[in-house]
Amino acid sequence: MATQFGLTFLELRAPALLASLLLVSNCGTSESKTSGAQAGNGSSGSAPVAGAANGGSSEAGAPTGGAAGSAAGASPSGGGGTGGASHPLTDVSVADFGAHPGDGLDDLPALVRAAAALQSNQRLSFEAGEYDLDLDGPTQTLSFWGKDALEIAGNGATLLLRHFDVTHASKLGGGLFSFGDCNGVKLHDLDIDMDRPPFSQGTVDSVAADQHSFVFTADEGYKVTPAIKIEAMLSYDPKTGLPDGATFDRYYSEAPANYAVAAVAGKPQSLQISVDSSGLSAGDRLVIRHAIYEYNAIGAQNCAGLDIARVTVATVPGMGFYAEGSNGVSVQHFQISMPPGSKRLMSTTADGIHLSWTRGDVVIDQSTLEGMGDDGLNLHTVWLNLSAIDTAHATIQTATHTGGGYVAFAPGDGRPRPAGHIHADDIDLRHVLLHIRKITRIGRGVDDRMVGVFLMNRFH
Repeated sequence: MATQFGLTFLELRAPALLASLLLVSNCGTSESKTSGAQAGNGSSGSAPVAGAANGGSSEAGAPTGGAAGSAAGASPSGGGGTGGASHPLTDVSVADFGAHPGDGLDDLPALVRAAAALQSNQRLSFEAGEYDLDLDGPTQTLSFWGKDALEIAGNGATLLLRHFDVTHASKLGGGLFSFGDCNGVKLHDLDIDMDRPPFSQGTVDSVAADQHSFVFTADEGYKVTPAIKIEAMLSYDPKTGLPDGATFDRYYSEAPANYAVAAVAGKPQSLQISVDSSGLSAGDRLVIRHAIYEYNAIGAQNCAGLDIARVTVATVPGMGFYAEGSNGVSVQHFQISMPPGSKRLMSTTADGIHLSWTRGDVVIDQSTLEGMGDDGLNLHTVWLNLSAIDTAHATIQTATHTGGGYVAFAPGDGRPRPAGHIHADDIDLRHVLLHIRKITRIGRGVDDRMVGVFLMNRFH
């Protein structure tokens, strides 16, 4: 199913706070994601957000165009640097830091060093081939902060994340690529996958008569033990292989007290899970997520001119691309989907693309978002409750917002600025049913709420 839509942001002498665009690709009760999504973003003031990047192409004849170009040189609220693709980029190879494809060695430490060494006006290049990144080391994030005019050229490389811990011992957080306070970032031509997905899938063998427990047998390749961490469970139709969250959809935040897991004698791939099992039936397919918002593939915070192109994310324990507080985003030929022949039921455990408090133009084109555990495409702010308005000075005296962790205003807000636009064209949202809600504007005075546009698609 391809969808085409456009949205012009609204303004009231403030940032583009009043418009929202939300495409949801699951029926989970997961809208309170501040603890996970924010942890991956660093908006709580801890680690930098697992970054968003922009992957344009430097190849002649293959421009990516889009919002990144229009945002270059802009003065984004919170955006870092003065931008400027006015200087030629200097080439730097990951091989210079010891990262080589196909050697079976852990390349993550070398890539962390390369990211730390990269300066403004430089291009970091990979060779084609498979790089192994072990997630059980001390550092798991490639951090690019306070730099301008950066390019990450994948050249067809695959980054394979290994050694993901499915138990409560996991200390994973943040994300793979993290960009912050940057201006003019391109990321393009690479694939991201995991040797062991951050979820387990299998079949419900039986459900107790009192519906207080069930027996789950994991598919081959998904090793499970009673020590697994369960953050969410979602049932799938055994005939179609599509999510059926209306039947069984459970979220557990920091959840060991909400369930119990025991081994099944003589069946090493089976577990007895004690939890409210109403809605489940023998034969149902089930996905157990061991992490939801732990580790994004690409994230950005307070950046201008983000350009992502020709990037494929098969799975991560988080979102495919998350950005907040940024100005000008272009995403083209971005694919989130299960690898052909893998028989996986899920791709990313959380959102496909999630942009919050984004200013300027947003362009999403020629992209496929398939099988996400949460929102497919989520572009939003949060609404504000206005408690006082000083019309003489056109200022908002006090305001509270509904979502925790998001920054409502940034330096420079209150000055008139051009409205931004969202252009989303030729997006393939697979296995979803699209529901459109009309624009809603409720009042313009004290104690009134202002909301925008929600486009939702759920697996109902």
